[in-house]
Amino acid sequence: MLLGAGGEAANRLRQLIEAIQGPSERLGTVDAKLLAEPNWLRDPIVGVLTGRKAVILDWDGTIVDNQSRNYQVVCDALAPYQVTIEQDWYRRHCGLPIYELLSRLDGAEQLPLPEIIEASRRALLTSTTPDTLRPNTAVIGLAKYANCIGLRCAIASGASSVLVNAGIDALGLRALFHAVVTRDDVAHGKPAPDTFLEAASRLGVDPAACVAVDDARDGIQAARTAGMRVLTIGENLQLAEVPASIGNP
Repeated sequence: MLLGAGGEAANRLRQLIEAIQGPSERLGTVDAKLLAEPNWLRDPIVGVLTGRKAVILDWDGTIVDNQSRNYQVVCDALAPYQVTIEQDWYRRHCGLPIYELLSRLDGAEQLPLPEIIEASRRALLTSTTPDTLRPNTAVIGLAKYANCIGLRCAIASGASSVLVNAGIDALGLRALFHAVVTRDDVAHGKPAPDTFLEAASRLGVDPAACVAVDDARDGIQAARTAGMRVLTIGENLQLAEVPASIGNP
C-alpha cells in the first residue's frame, strides 16, 4: 500500500514532495510533473532502504528507459557488415558493456568491433537530448527520496563515461549523484562486481550497506556478488525487490 497519511510515513512522503519541488541545484531538474503523484512509493520499497547508507543505480534501462533506442543504434551500426541481432537476444545481454555484448555475436572475431562501437557511440551522443531520453519516474523518484533522507547515491554503469555523463547532464540529474562509475573506470565490467564495488568505495560506504538498482541479469549478478541488496525494474517500470535466490553467483 502507499505510505499512509500519518506518523513517520507522512513525514517521509512530505520529505519526498519537498525534494521533488525543491531547488534544482540541489536535486536535479527533471520535470516535477513526472513525480507529482509518487504512486511508486510503497512500503516494501521504502523498507528496503531502512538501515542502508547508499543507493547505487545502473544507468541504461534503469534510470533511463532506453533499451529500444540502444538496440536500434546497435542494429544500425552492425548493418553495414550484414549482421542482424534479434531483440530478445539483445534483451538477454544488454546488461553487458558494449564490447562484451558484441563479442558474444556469432562471428564476432571477424568484425571490426572498435569501429562498430565508435559508430554506435557517435549515434547515441548526437541523439542524447531531453527529448530522446525517457527517464524512469520510479527510479529517479527513489534517488530523490534517498537524497532527502540522507542516503548517498551513485551510478554504476556498464556504458562509457562520455555517454553516461551526457545523459546525466541532458536530464539535469547531476546533483542527485555523489559519484559516477562507468565501464571506463574498472578492470572488469558486469557481471563482475567491480563497477558496484568502485561506486561504494567512492561513496565511502560498505557494500553491504548499499542498495543496488539494476534492470539486467548481468547487473543483478554483479550487485549480488558485491554483497548488496538489489532492486530491479518490474512491470510498468515499477521497482521490485529481487528475490535472494536470483542473481547469486
